[in-house]
Amino acid sequence: MKALLSSLIFNVVIAVLLVLGLNNPDGVAVNFIAVWALFGCLVCIGGSVLAAVSYEDWFASQSDPYRTPKHMAIFRSLIGKPRPLWRRFWSLILSAGTVLCLLTGGKVFIAFTYLLWLILFNIVRCSYRRRIKEAGLCPESL
Repeated sequence: MKALLSSLIFNVVIAVLLVLGLNNPDGVAVNFIAVWALFGCLVCIGGSVLAAVSYEDWFASQSDPYRTPKHMAIFRSLIGKPRPLWRRFWSLILSAGTVLCLLTGGKVFIAFTYLLWLILFNIVRCSYRRRIKEAGLCPESL
């Protein structure tokens, strides 16, 4: 319950900052959104690397029956679990709002960098889910 409440508060704060940044592109809220976007870039980079490492660890354990995967929790959270529709919709709204806020505030490089890393993370996640499906397994059952 505490994690859900803190996540809800965090999402509300980000949404308020986005609205303030879109209303006043010269304000301080745009700088907070820029820092948020740079942090999001770091999270996407780290998530992509962790997804690749955890997939290779899982794949090595599938070929060797005596080896157990070490990073299954990371593997399940990044690749295995499907995201609900409402969560995908909310992240799309936050991402689009972040890019629009950064573009209206004049931070074009940060906006394109943020957008690039979001797209690359989703490509990495989808490609590993596709590899699991091609191996004849269901990613949701892992």
